[in-house]
Amino acid sequence: MSDKIKELVLKIVIVLGCLFGILFIVLPFFSLFFPYDPDLEVPFPQPIYTLWITDMILFFSCGGLIVVLTIVFKIKPQPVKAEKMPLAFEDYNSLLDFIQNSIILNGYKRQQVIPFISNGAVIVFVRPSGLWKLDCIALVRVNELTDEILDKANKAITKSLCGYYGKETITDTISMITIVCVNRITPTFQKLVNSNIEQGFKNFRLPVGISFGGKQIYIAKQKDGFAITKYKKLRKEFLNIMHIQEQKIKAKKK
Repeated sequence: MSDKIKELVLKIVIVLGCLFGILFIVLPFFSLFFPYDPDLEVPFPQPIYTLWITDMILFFSCGGLIVVLTIVFKIKPQPVKAEKMPLAFEDYNSLLDFIQNSIILNGYKRQQVIPFISNGAVIVFVRPSGLWKLDCIALVRVNELTDEILDKANKAITKSLCGYYGKETITDTISMITIVCVNRITPTFQKLVNSNIEQGFKNFRLPVGISFGGKQIYIAKQKDGFAITKYKKLRKEFLNIMHIQEQKIKAKKK
């Protein structure tokens, strides 16, 4: 059985489980349409009670089946190719001048530059977007991206945010666009932009890669799942910052 069929089966079971869960909550309200009987031995009229119990069994069965299928199928995450578009800047300095002005004009404030490796730095821009919410754009500049450098860059971004809040623990909801600029594409860079994005509960993110060697912009994609709407908003924000029009992207695809 192919991974696509396994994934389809798992999604069907998940959808059924959600439907049974909704019915489990909704079914008791149908008892309001039946006349009240003080002699009832069950909490609802017998037809509703029978359906409710059956639905409860099906709901928990789906939950157990999801766990079993996840273990048995061992579905490997498939690479999701990044959205590509040409880069209009020859080097990092020209990009920095443009994008920094654009970000600030959109209400972001630049934080202190953090050098985290030799010939590498992180610039973080922040913008409060509501009660306990923060929009963030992190600009990472390295020659080549490795797993170790990516880990250090993430720690530098966290350090900058902790400096902004003045504390080590951040409880606000963070919406993060991370723009990684490199001279040459490496396996770590490819993995960053070609992996399906998984969003957190209070931390939303959009990884973007820029290669000056290939003169390309790579926007990571999110296939579906949790916070897909937030992903689309982050993508739209990046395009707005870069002054890239959606109509032109659609025209090129055609």
